[in-house]
Amino acid sequence: MQRTATSAFQRCCSHKEAQKTQSMSRQTVEFSITAAERLNETLNAFLEIDREGALKRAEEIEKSGNAGALAGIPIAVKDNICVKGLQASC
Repeated sequence: MQRTATSAFQRCCSHKEAQKTQSMSRQTVEFSITAAERLNETLNAFLEIDREGALKRAEEIEKSGNAGALAGIPIAVKDNICVKGLQASC
């Protein structure tokens, strides 16, 4: 399964695909969040997943029209780092 997920992510995030696809940021975020939510049931790796905030930011990036090569790539923030509006473990 990991091999399939990895290859799907690589296809989703390839530079050529990014140039062809208008909704690249949103697609990448959707794929990543869905995978994180599915795996979190088993791994319990995330205290909170901000699907709404991530999708909103992806839309903002897409609308800007001048995003860099890494724009829209989701990141995980350790729960001991405070992020406004999200839970923290400290």
